[in-house]
Amino acid sequence: MSDWIGPTFFSVAILSFLVTLIQSVLRPSIKSLQSKVDLVGESLRTLCDGLMTDLASKLAISHKDDSRASLYVHDGNSHFVLIGRYSPNPVLRKPGRPFYPDDQGCIAKGWQQGWSFENTLGNGANYTRNTEARYGIPTADIVRFAMKSKLLGAHRVDSNGEPIAVVLVESMRQDRFDEQALEAALSQFSTDYAPMLKAFRAYAPTPSIAKASGL
Repeated sequence: MSDWIGPTFFSVAILSFLVTLIQSVLRPSIKSLQSKVDLVGESLRTLCDGLMTDLASKLAISHKDDSRASLYVHDGNSHFVLIGRYSPNPVLRKPGRPFYPDDQGCIAKGWQQGWSFENTLGNGANYTRNTEARYGIPTADIVRFAMKSKLLGAHRVDSNGEPIAVVLVESMRQDRFDEQALEAALSQFSTDYAPMLKAFRAYAPTPSIAKASGL
């Protein structure tokens, strides 16, 4: 096990996740099925939030830092679902849209190319124009962004050649991270956790479930 996450946290998170799965199998009444599915999703989210907290620590994201780390799993169709996030800023930590199209944004670039880095979007109207032109995001969606990031780095997570997720780091400062150092850190994260994410991907909420549960 790499030193990307403490063994105690990892063991407790995995144990909690497995206990939830076992309980859902042992007591499969139709009446309680939805609540058990929700518990599995909550356990997955807790685990992945912990992974993002650990990643943020490795990137030296401090308590006054307007940056965040997010993990998006692909649903196998045409969307990403947010399954983990950390930011020291509670406003930036909140989930936004319940799902994200896989043909928009820096997430899509990272998904298609393996790595995408951006820190030249500009300010004000230039920011909106550049974001729409480069990433295909409608202006109506851009103006609703809680975080209008000035720097974005997105790395695809592959498991044995199969793309399964994207890890994204954002900052309100365009000079917050060095591109090469950030790419190396996210590449290491992807290598360390791709097998685990592949195994757990089936328990991520679909876009419809994510919307209903407020993710």
